[in-house]
Parts: sequence; C-alpha cells; structure tokens
Amino acid sequence: MSSISQFLPQPKHTTSRPETTTAVVSTLTTVASNDIPQYGQRAGWQPKTASDFGGGGAYPEIHVLQYPLGMGRKGASKGNALSKQVDGSGN
Repeated sequence: MSSISQFLPQPKHTTSRPETTTAVVSTLTTVASNDIPQYGQRAGWQPKTASDFGGGGAYPEIHVLQYPLGMGRKGASKGNALSKQVDGSGN
C-alpha cells in the first residue's frame, strides 16, 4: 500500500520551533491563585478582584455579575471599534 507522502515533493524550507508547551503550562500555573477553590468546590465563593479572574475568563457556574478584566462594566473605557448603523433595507 502506498502513502501520499511518496508523491509529495520534499519541503524547501524547514523551521524549528522551540517547545512552548512547558512554558505555557508553567505560566498558567503561576497566574492561577491558590485562594481560588477547585472546580466543583466553589459553592459560596464569588470572584471579587481582578486577580480572581487570572487570565481573563469568567466562572459560568457562579451566577453573579462578573466583569473579567473590566469588560462590560459601566464607565469602562470604550474600545476603538466603529459602530455602523443601517436601516431596514441595509442603507
């Protein structure tokens, strides 16, 4: 049985990437705080400070208003996105 690799030409350029998986894992573990309970043990705990959100994600299992990185909070600075308004016919 033949494989498709025998029909393909050899690559002209090769790149060597450094192994980043260990760097990413070590960075994520340093960002996570020890005072945040494990998933499934967060009953009664509410995120209150920006450090509780770590890298930015919210906690969907906790039903309170959450503003990770201040996103959506009233009075927060607006981005540089341009809003476009159209009528019913698209004009």
